[in-house]
Amino acid sequence: MATNSVIVGISKALNYWPTYKVYDDTVEQNLEFPCFIVKLVNSRTLPILMERHQLRQTYAITFIGANNSDVWDVSETIPRVLEEIELDAGIKLYGHNITVTLLANHAANIVVDYVINLKSNELKDLMQSFKGKDTVKA
Repeated sequence: MATNSVIVGISKALNYWPTYKVYDDTVEQNLEFPCFIVKLVNSRTLPILMERHQLRQTYAITFIGANNSDVWDVSETIPRVLEEIELDAGIKLYGHNITVTLLANHAANIVVDYVINLKSNELKDLMQSFKGKDTVKA
């Protein structure tokens, strides 16, 4: 289960607002408002019992509305929308620590944590499929 699967699950949940566009963090130009921008901001793996691990991921979702009414509507409703997302094959993840911060200029920032339980072999598969964008400098 890769990060991309969680972003797709979040995007499906955000279809609660069918007329609002959903972008990942790679969009640079031509945003259509109102819209959501979804980005993974933190990922950590914690060992639990024997060969099991917990993958804890934090996502930031920026909402940019056309007016304050859009922002208030999303801010009030989005905790319930992100509380449960569905991934491929019907796997459900539950959002924790959902916070909404209202920003200037018709925008809001939403932060949500998802916890994924993995077996050691699933963790290895996940790490082998990871394609990083940055390089390490000496």
